[in-house]
Amino acid sequence: ILWGMTYTIMDIPYWSMIPALTSSKEEREQVAVIPRIFASTAWLIMGTFGLSIVKKLGNGNVVKGYSSFAVVIAVAFIISAIITCLNVKERVETPKNAEKVSFKQTLNIIRKNDQLVVFIGIVLGMNLIMQISGSMAIYYFTYVVGKESLFSVYQAFAGIAEISGLVLLPILTKKIGREDVFKFGSILPIAGFLLLFVAGIVAPQNALFIGMAGAILKLGSGFLLGSTTIMLADVVDYGEFKLGTRNESIVFSVQTLLVKGASAVAGWLVGVGLSLVGYVAGEVQSATTILGMRVIMIWIPIVCAIVMYTIYKSKYKINGKFHDDMLVELEKRKKANDAI
Repeated sequence: ILWGMTYTIMDIPYWSMIPALTSSKEEREQVAVIPRIFASTAWLIMGTFGLSIVKKLGNGNVVKGYSSFAVVIAVAFIISAIITCLNVKERVETPKNAEKVSFKQTLNIIRKNDQLVVFIGIVLGMNLIMQISGSMAIYYFTYVVGKESLFSVYQAFAGIAEISGLVLLPILTKKIGREDVFKFGSILPIAGFLLLFVAGIVAPQNALFIGMAGAILKLGSGFLLGSTTIMLADVVDYGEFKLGTRNESIVFSVQTLLVKGASAVAGWLVGVGLSLVGYVAGEVQSATTILGMRVIMIWIPIVCAIVMYTIYKSKYKINGKFHDDMLVELEKRKKANDAI
């Protein structure tokens, strides 16, 4: 509980720094992906080597292995957090008499910022895709595929592909635009899940197919992670454009809330779903249970991906000419205020 609360307290101001770092579209596309690359690298390390490290540290005792590894991670986290706190400086001081925003006002700001509401739907869909498949993966490879070691293969290819997607994002957005990058980011996970499904029937223990499925899926995930981080900063600008206030922390707190909410829903869905399909730990699963596991791992995330892209395509408008005009207007307002 303490970890979850303090993580949230730290996470909101951390991501709220992005709009303050730069107002340039191109620079945001470059800056926003940097922390995501490091986060994806951490997931790559955990997914690829986590189980091996646990076994080695525990020397046969899994409980001891997890506990020891948790201590190592906690120390690394504290050191990296201290480095950030000591070296990041505020460029703009918040006035001491700044108006406090009540909970009711916060809800009104969210409600009136229509693009923030749209963004909530998009990010909720994205997180459900990744959280459900991520929570289910170890069960899927252990019982459906029948070879737990392939989980590490899947995670290794997936992690490298996600980092590649984040690295490529600024280049691709410059060449083909943000809308097309987001479209590819939505299509690739669907293709990856379909390949995983076909491979599970045709050649369930083929490491190449599994690695390819993970790579395709997570390449799209990299595009989506980078795109939504940039979109958050743009939603802050949109709030200022429409409502006259920036409200970075409110907007970025919504992201943290969505990540936490999706994680909770995914954990609940996987737990309840496994019970409903008749999963029994450590036993050979029935054909019905295997089918149910495939639905949770593959088909539910595919539906989430389709819904997410539908919301983006039909409702999200901070792109192209509208976005450019919005930034020009905000710059005019800023110069007018400076002149006063």
